[in-house]
Amino acid sequence: MPIFGSKEEKPAAQASTQQNIPLGIVLGLKAKGLSNSQIIEILQRDGYKTYQIFDALSQAELKSASPISAEQKPAYPQPNPATQSVTPSITESPQPGASPIPEFMGENISGPSANAQLFPQPDQEFKAQTETEVPVVGEPTDAITEKIEEITEAVIDEKWNEFIVNVNKIIAWKERTEARMTALEKRMDDLKASVDQLQKAIAEKIGEYDKHVTDVGVEIKAMEKVFQKVLPTFTANINELSRITEELKDKKV
Repeated sequence: MPIFGSKEEKPAAQASTQQNIPLGIVLGLKAKGLSNSQIIEILQRDGYKTYQIFDALSQAELKSASPISAEQKPAYPQPNPATQSVTPSITESPQPGASPIPEFMGENISGPSANAQLFPQPDQEFKAQTETEVPVVGEPTDAITEKIEEITEAVIDEKWNEFIVNVNKIIAWKERTEARMTALEKRMDDLKASVDQLQKAIAEKIGEYDKHVTDVGVEIKAMEKVFQKVLPTFTANINELSRITEELKDKKV
């Protein structure tokens, strides 16, 4: 962030950063009475970067904060003029035959009022000192602490939002991957079922072919048996027919 960044930057980069800082917007929002958190949220929605927002807030704080005047500086209690005028008279050695009561400004002071003027009561002195003293102002420290907290919260919010976006991307990628894996598993199951059906159909066809071949073999064996029974008789008849044919030829000759 620019607040904690290096102070050694090029003038051109500083000028570009100054142009991108929404100082006028920050001053306008502060004039409306908005807090720093609200201003940061509004500027983040408008698309400004975190360092630009905090630079603008820092410059706005510097412009709005007035230097401590001489009246705001802690005032040390001034000595009482009466005591200032009394002190030299008391320290002076009394002249012989002079009155014990000192004279101030050509007037004689005696009685209780003189004692009150010469020696004010402690409560009155403390009251006068506390009235002239200015308490130590803690607002700058509180403002810095509040600003640091706001910066920290804003940075944490920004990083948290980025983390949430990345997590959502991972979740979406996981869901897409799971959907693809589910579709692939379904296709594999369908392919396996198709292969099983094809294998079953092939096995059935092979069984049918085997059955047909077996039937053909049985029929061939049956025909062989028939031929074994018929062929000798058929051969004998053919021989007999040949003999008769020869005899008929001989008679005609």
